[in-house]
Amino acid sequence: MVRLSRMALPAAALVLWTALFCTALVLLGAGTPALIGLGALAGVGFGASAVRGAYRVQPDWTVPPVDTVFGPVPNAQAGAMIRGLDTTVLALVPLLLGLFLGYAPGALLLAQAGFSAVCVLMVMYSNPK
Repeated sequence: MVRLSRMALPAAALVLWTALFCTALVLLGAGTPALIGLGALAGVGFGASAVRGAYRVQPDWTVPPVDTVFGPVPNAQAGAMIRGLDTTVLALVPLLLGLFLGYAPGALLLAQAGFSAVCVLMVMYSNPK
């Protein structure tokens, strides 16, 4: 429950930000007013992603990098850097689909609510290690 309480402020700020961003897009004629609700629902997932990224573990810098044809790749560090980005992409998929379509059908709003709920649950129940 501590993570849920720490997620309240980032989620509220990002709900407001994405709703304002989608409002600007609607005013510019890029879509219907339902995109504003879609953006607000996506903001909850973005807030959860911010908290998930903040709780990432410190990478183990003692592990040597793996040599590839593109140069050395930090193997253990890459896992720590992607934490938080995964839920951001998950919350972004329905929003991008709605922006691409130019409107947000009810199924897309429901999908966005579900994806954002999954992001919140991933933050609440994921082990930081």
